[in-house]
Amino acid sequence: MKTSTKIIIGIVAVVAAIAFFGYKKYQKMQSIFEKITIELAGIKDLKITSQSIGFNASVKFTNSSNEDFSFKGYIVSLKQLNFYYKGKYIGKAIPNLEEIYIPKYNELVVENIPVIIPFGTVFSNLTEITTFNSNYLTSEAVVSVAGYEFLIN
Repeated sequence: MKTSTKIIIGIVAVVAAIAFFGYKKYQKMQSIFEKITIELAGIKDLKITSQSIGFNASVKFTNSSNEDFSFKGYIVSLKQLNFYYKGKYIGKAIPNLEEIYIPKYNELVVENIPVIIPFGTVFSNLTEITTFNSNYLTSEAVVSVAGYEFLIN
């Protein structure tokens, strides 16, 4: 067998091994994501301007899987948090989280995430928001893992 053929076979084997282990890691992350929940833990520093309503949100991530959940931002990132009032989209936050660690069967509260809700959104949902009750405010996280997006809600 020629040396070039051996090199090509070696490269193909290495690429196949990387793809296989990457797929296994993806499956493991997906099974953990399915068991992570997010809920709004609190709101503070409410600010109303002429164009928007802003506040700092605290969200609680609960890991109910039997695996620790951790990530560092270069492969996995918390892309955004979407907020809903009575099931209707009202705004989003772009958190600055580069690293998260949630032990198995545990939770993590992330505080002071700035949220901006444009008045256009408020006006389109005015009948719902006039009797504002924070119990109807929910959130979901958009997490990006190696180019794939997962929703945690």
